Amino acid sequence: MGDDTLCVGDVVCLYSAESYGFVFSSQSSSVHNEVAVGSKQNKEKPDFKDQNVFSFEVCVANRYKLNKELRKLQDKIEEDPENYVLRSQLHGKEQAAKSETDDNEQEQSRQQGKKLLYGQIIQLKHRFTQKFIHVSTTITSPTESNNMAVSS
Repeated sequence: MGDDTLCVGDVVCLYSAESYGFVFSSQSSSVHNEVAVGSKQNKEKPDFKDQNVFSFEVCVANRYKLNKELRKLQDKIEEDPENYVLRSQLHGKEQAAKSETDDNEQEQSRQQGKKLLYGQIIQLKHRFTQKFIHVSTTITSPTESNNMAVSS
């Protein structure tokens, strides 16, 4: 009998029993792409040409603090390109952000295949867009005002 435990690195599909549809996203080039839930879809034989459109990889939670600081600094430099104090900070922030990204990748590799534990914080990476699913803590869903907005 196979092990039915979910592990880091597993690929999952999310199906809504309420709308009888899969959670999916098919736009990869738009900054404003969102995930959607299909309706009246066959659970056993989904009608998608690319299975990555409705597949999500279970990943360990990444850290983003240093990458966020780098993006903020880059935005400030874009607004004031002559500010050499900001420009002098850029190299250090780039190195720190790269180190954070490398650490995230190493942690994913280290945890690959390990069983998930109840309460463990994970991220779902959409296989088609390669973006992580994000649940807003402040914006409600445009279609269901009682729920929070989900995007990729």
